[in-house]
Amino acid sequence: MRTLLRWLGVCAVVLSLQTGLVARAQDKDKDKDAKAPEAAATTPPATPPKEESSVTEHSIKIGGQTIPYKATAATILLKNEKEEPTALIYYTAYTRSDLKDLSTRPVAFIYNGGPGSASMWLHMGSFGPKRVSIQGPEAPPAAPYIVGDNPYCLLDKSDLVFIDPVGTGFSHAVGKAQDKDFWGVDEDVKSLAQMINTYVNRNDRWNSPKFLIGESYGTFRSAALSNYLQGTDGMYFNGIVLISSVLDLGTISFNPSEDMPYIFYLPSYAATAWYHKALKGVCGRGAGVCGDGVRQRADEGVEADGGGKSGDGEEAVAVYGLERRLFDQGGFAGGAAAVHEGVAAQPRFDDGAAGCEVFGIFLRFAGGVCGI
Repeated sequence: MRTLLRWLGVCAVVLSLQTGLVARAQDKDKDKDAKAPEAAATTPPATPPKEESSVTEHSIKIGGQTIPYKATAATILLKNEKEEPTALIYYTAYTRSDLKDLSTRPVAFIYNGGPGSASMWLHMGSFGPKRVSIQGPEAPPAAPYIVGDNPYCLLDKSDLVFIDPVGTGFSHAVGKAQDKDFWGVDEDVKSLAQMINTYVNRNDRWNSPKFLIGESYGTFRSAALSNYLQGTDGMYFNGIVLISSVLDLGTISFNPSEDMPYIFYLPSYAATAWYHKALKGVCGRGAGVCGDGVRQRADEGVEADGGGKSGDGEEAVAVYGLERRLFDQGGFAGGAAAVHEGVAAQPRFDDGAAGCEVFGIFLRFAGGVCGI
């Protein structure tokens, strides 16, 4: 009997201890629950992404005419259907500042290609009011480098808006979005369409003549972008400029049995040679006839060792008045732009070292010129 009473006493003690421990644990949980809202209340909310802008005044002399202009380095915030922020798109705009009526003043939206390239190549190499000086298609020498006024700037004809697509340059995703969410044909088009629409609305440019200027993949983009803006937003463009146009990738791929790239490249080579006064003769039959002649020679080509057809290159060269040595020089074999002075193209290099060197020069000056 005594043993039974002892066991009952022990059980009562153990039960009492367990009850106390459970009660204490419950009290701690209550304290945590009570403190949780307090902690949440003291945690500062994430800073919402905001647009930024920097505006400076300048002037440039083009064709003997002094043109005052305003340089705007800014971002535009994109939002989705739920009005949630998704990206900040950076742009640099150069707008003539001595005009009051913008209804007749054109505005051009400019971008490079890639996809994955910022707009600094066309910006700092071709059309912007400031340009990095590159003397030729060869790899540039060591520093110092020179940046100066660009006599070929388009400001005498149009206002210019250089755009960095999301994930390039200074443009990036914000909020819950990621850069890769914009890396698709449709996604890229929709984001740039929203940016252009916003810019046009804010700056009262609906009645201005509007143009798209794209390079390489940018020509793909322009075709889709103009179609989207026209069909979705009712925005019509007065013109589209295609630089290093590639609407069909088959026309730039020198694959076996593919004659078309050779046919399409020859006119550019001929124009380049003419510009540099390197032609030893001029085709007197006209460009169209010359083109037909080259195509005919390609169609009459013989079977190559690999089984593909090969056109008579020597005949084609003769038709266009090109010297064979031109194709062996770096200006052609290295893939440099046709007019390296930047009239209508930007430097492009196949040589890796040269490409990195030029990229560094452009990047060095882009921030300072844009007022960043």
